Amino acid sequence: MQLSYLILSSLACLAAATPIEKRHLSPWPTPIRTYFSALSSRLSAIRAANPQSLPTCTFSSAVLPNSSLPAPSPGLIPYHIAVGRGTQNYTCDTTNPQAAPKAVGALATLYNTSCLAAINPYMLSLVPAAALSVPSPRNGRELFPAQSVLSGHHYFSDLTTATFNLHTETHNFGITFNKKIANVTAPAANPGNVPNKGPDGSKPVPWLKLQTQIPNGNVSPADDLGGVREVYRVNTAGGAAPSTCSGMPASFEVQYAAEYWFFGTS
Repeated sequence: MQLSYLILSSLACLAAATPIEKRHLSPWPTPIRTYFSALSSRLSAIRAANPQSLPTCTFSSAVLPNSSLPAPSPGLIPYHIAVGRGTQNYTCDTTNPQAAPKAVGALATLYNTSCLAAINPYMLSLVPAAALSVPSPRNGRELFPAQSVLSGHHYFSDLTTATFNLHTETHNFGITFNKKIANVTAPAANPGNVPNKGPDGSKPVPWLKLQTQIPNGNVSPADDLGGVREVYRVNTAGGAAPSTCSGMPASFEVQYAAEYWFFGTS
């Protein structure tokens, strides 16, 4: 799929009275306006380019955002890239207001951004903060503003096992179970200088490297996630708990969004 077709076809879903090139001037929240500004610049570049020279969507060569996390293991390449939009979940000891909240997993819907990662990683880096500035999609709708389609779901099988089920009615990318092996503090702002805050002002959760458990749970060979062996959570926005349980209920959720990069052997 050529770059021009990919972006312009996705923009058909955004057709409205305000032209794409001017949407960053509309009264959207700042993260949305920043995204549309980058999109406007990209469209201008597309129109000025020779369509025959445009790159194709080869996300296997997409480059993971730079960080101090350990690099992907030798021989692994990007298999799937998604943005997750959901909640980080916590519990509190209500008898001890100074206690720190305890993480008890996460729930998120995943949206396919593999091609966007390959053709414009800067625009992808703007999506998590932008996605948090509008209500979460419902009933299988695409993720605004990137117009990304459903990839699957992320949840925890137990307190330490992050599960990614990329099996939907329209595709089967597989299922994988993972354990955290490294984490780093997330940047306070994304590359567009937009704060990575949640709707409630929450700080971004850390960036992570996860390792797939072998054997991969009780997954059948048909559902094995393309030989995926490592998963990264990067470009996070929101999701962090307050420092103490003061004023918090026994259980609560904090909205977040993040990029998830799946690395495998195929």
